[in-house]
Formats: sequence, C-alpha cells, structure tokens
Amino acid sequence: MPVTRFIYYNLIHLFGVHYEWLILINCLLTGLNGFLLYLIFKSHFKPNLALALSLLYVVAAVHSATIQMAFYICAILCLSFFLLSLFLTQFYARRPSTLRLVGIGLCAWLSVNSWNFSLLGIWTLPIYAALFWGGGAKRQLYWLIAVIGLVFLGFTAEYFVFNGLAGAKSHNPQLFSQFLSLSYFTHWAVGSFLAPVNFLFGVGFRWQMKVVIGLAILVSSVGLIMRAGTLAEKKLCLWAILLNALPFSLVSLARHHFHFGQAFTDRYAIFTIIGALFIIGTTWQIIAAKLPARLSLQVVLPLAILAAVIGAQLHTLPISTKLYSELSHEAKFRFDNLGNAAVRAKLSAAAAKNKLFFDQNQPLPIHPSLTNGQAVAIYEYLSGLP
Repeated sequence: MPVTRFIYYNLIHLFGVHYEWLILINCLLTGLNGFLLYLIFKSHFKPNLALALSLLYVVAAVHSATIQMAFYICAILCLSFFLLSLFLTQFYARRPSTLRLVGIGLCAWLSVNSWNFSLLGIWTLPIYAALFWGGGAKRQLYWLIAVIGLVFLGFTAEYFVFNGLAGAKSHNPQLFSQFLSLSYFTHWAVGSFLAPVNFLFGVGFRWQMKVVIGLAILVSSVGLIMRAGTLAEKKLCLWAILLNALPFSLVSLARHHFHFGQAFTDRYAIFTIIGALFIIGTTWQIIAAKLPARLSLQVVLPLAILAAVIGAQLHTLPISTKLYSELSHEAKFRFDNLGNAAVRAKLSAAAAKNKLFFDQNQPLPIHPSLTNGQAVAIYEYLSGLP
C-alpha cells in the first residue's frame, strides 16, 4: 500500500496524536466518494433516484469502521481512486480520448496501490466500457483493456518483489491447497452478494437472519430485472454483480478459512454496497415505471421507503459506532500508559519486546500482531510530533 503509507504517514507527521483531524479527513473523503457515486449513478438513473442512492451510501452504518479507525484511510482512498477511474470510464465509453485513457490508468494504479482490494475490481472498468460502448472504433476498447492489464501486472510484480509468496500466504498458510473449496465459495458468495444487500436493510441481525434477508432481497431483485428490465438494465445488473464478485474472490482466497460470518466485515462493505445500490436502484426504476402516475405512489411511497432505510441505518449506527469507539479508546488508554518511562523500559526489555502488545483473548484484538517493542517505538516517534 505505498500510496496509502505515503499519505497516512505524512498525515501522522502533520497531526501527531491529534486523532480527531484524521477522523475528519476520513469523513470528508467518504463524503467525496458519495458525491462521485452520485455523478456515476446519474448515467443510469434519474437525478432524484441517483441522489437517493448516493445519500443511502453516505449514511450507511458501515462507514463507522473506516472513519473511526484512521488507518482504514487505505480503504477509503482505494475506493476514491476506483470511483474516479469508473467516472472517467463512463466518459471514455462514450467518447474515447488518450487523456481519459491515461486518467483511467493512473486512477486504477493509485487505487490498487492504496489497498489491493480493487486488484481484480479494476477489470470491471473494461467490462463496463464493453457493455455500454458507444464511442466508435473498438480498438479504443482494446487500449483500455491493455492499460488495465498493465496496471494489474505491474502491481502483481511489485507485490511479489517486495513481499514474495510468504506475503500472499500471511493470512492463510493453506492459501492454494484449499483454493476452490466449499469454504472458499461460501465465503465468496456471502461477501459478494448477501452481505452487501443485508447491510442496506438489516445490519443489526444475527448472521443467520442476515443470510435469509440478503438472499430474499437479492433473488427477488435480480429476478425482476432479468424478467422485466430493458437490455441496458440487464447489462447494468450483470456488471453490478461482477463489481462485487471479482474483488471479493481475492478477499475470500485469503480469508475463507475463517467462519463465513467474517465476510460481513464492515470495511469490505464500503465497496460492496455500491453493487447492491446499483441492483436496488435498477429494481426500483423498473417498479416505478409500472406504477400509476399518482402522487402517493410516485412521490410519497419512494420517500417513505427512503426514510425507512435511512432510519434503519441510523438505528444500527450506534451499534457499529460503539464497537469501534471502544477499540479506539482501548488503544488510546494503552498509548497513554506508555507515557510512563518505567512501563516503556519493561516492555523494551529483551524478554518482553517481541511479545504481543494487545490482549489476544479479546473477541476483536485491536492489533493482532503489534509487539511491545513496536508499540514503544511508535510512542517515541509520536511523542516528538505536535
């Protein structure tokens, strides 16, 4: 994550222990992503529907994770650059130009080098252009495929040069021996399709109920689009499915040895609920076209649905906020304890410095691999900043 590290460490150097500024920056970047989504949605939906969908994205409770945990700026930046590349792709598909092609490639490179979640996701850019191509000569489309291929191969080479195969297997030592297993496909299916839809409507339920709700909404929505939608709406639905499926296939490769409930992790959802919003938006567009032209159905009903969904997000927001606030407070408490020179000396001793800093018996340890020596080094670095 060289782009994220460059930005984040400079922010740390600028703001030091003033954590509130880091949270503010994450909030502003999340708002920017919501605005970019509005511009992207406008290419497929009416302005009011595009605004409602982008508003749902901004108020989603899943943002608590990426906003309150400052280092998750990596996920926010990754998404920002991906949305910029998608926005440029929409223009490129209608009117190709070298400048737009360079912009797509640059933003795609910045995205995967901010966080590798989008490594396979960038392939949805040429797929989008192919599905909605209207820009003339197809050789321009081949140039887009070539540029994305270069970004993909470039990052892959970077990764293995600096991390090697051991880096790829750091989260799952049996990375390849269990590839394409049942646990892999279960984790992938839940994370790609069920979790994002559920996050929009029922984030507070137990995982069993999340699966049922997600499956019911997904099947009914996709079924309606394929039965009653136009060709363009069917293409958009297919692309939205790929938008979630491709990135999560990489996540599941490293994480499928966990319980599939791990696929409901909030930081993934800031990406995957976008695919869900495309599907939900297309579903509503089809339904609205068939409703009688009455004020109660064309205005009051959609506003009531929007209010209900936003209300559900606001209801579940304290649950998510409480979790990440507790993690932040625990980290701050541990950090303040390091102000005692005797504590730092004890943790820096040869017998203790390589032991884990945080309690691993907690359901969600704040940092599962931070050692005592590293924690002391971080404190000493930050104590010299503003």
